Amino acid sequence: MNFKQVEYFVRVAELGSFTRASLVLGVSQPSLSRQIRLLELELRQSLLYRNGRGVALTAAGRCFLEHGQEILHAITRARGALTDLRSDPRGRIVVGLPTRIAQVLTTPLVKAFRTKLPHATISIAEGSSSVLHEWLVLSRIDVALLIDPPHGSELELHSLHKEELVLVGPRKQQREREEISLAEIEQYPLILPRLPNPTRRILEKVAAKAHAHLRISMEVDTSRNILELVAGRLGYAVLPRGAVSNAGGETRFQIIAIRPPVTQHIFIAISKRGPANRLAAKVAALLHELNVPTIVDQDTPAHPLAT
Repeated sequence: MNFKQVEYFVRVAELGSFTRASLVLGVSQPSLSRQIRLLELELRQSLLYRNGRGVALTAAGRCFLEHGQEILHAITRARGALTDLRSDPRGRIVVGLPTRIAQVLTTPLVKAFRTKLPHATISIAEGSSSVLHEWLVLSRIDVALLIDPPHGSELELHSLHKEELVLVGPRKQQREREEISLAEIEQYPLILPRLPNPTRRILEKVAAKAHAHLRISMEVDTSRNILELVAGRLGYAVLPRGAVSNAGGETRFQIIAIRPPVTQHIFIAISKRGPANRLAAKVAALLHELNVPTIVDQDTPAHPLAT
């Protein structure tokens, strides 16, 4: 078994196709197939099988994929640790962004990264805050923006932004009200994401403390779909003000402040388990320089709904 065989297998498995993997890797399909076959022979396991749409993983393939991804990431981190000895950080870094935030932050982050760190490479991974937290702990990503993560010994956390949660309703000709108390929220049928979503967790915690009942009419995971349902007059939502602003703000929705204010926090998180990485520190500094609060909270009525 060698590094190339592991890399070839992981790319084919992730892309679900020998054709796409050969294009990404710059390797001919016959060569790709031969190397993966040699890997299967050494492991004495069939890892992939072909179907009408490409390839799929066997049970052994799914097991080996997880280990293969960890091997590739460990090698990348080892190379990064060595190149960090140079004065100019090089190597590849994987930055995890919550999907809603990635919608507005990816472009300015990548532009700033290329300007400040021209000899390094950045990859953006998107997912929910809970999934990104798991990937960070498993060293599948290097840096992440997390929403109110559990404070533990495995992560180095730096506060970046505080978001206000608001009640969001469909746009009406006459505004209902400017603000609402937590106790009054039970009057509204809510569309909320499923747990362990941090916004849902925070809302339930403050509601319980105020002895307020949440009238949950349905559960939908992404703020994009939640806002589509709200716009369709199928319920109300409690979301960060910035998420609503990114999706059209008051031109599309009725935004009602919650009193006392309910907030959630965005942190820059770096795993303490990985080797000391100057590139990760540089990216963390870059995120501070970007003025993320302004980007996340910007009012963009023409922008597609963020997820």
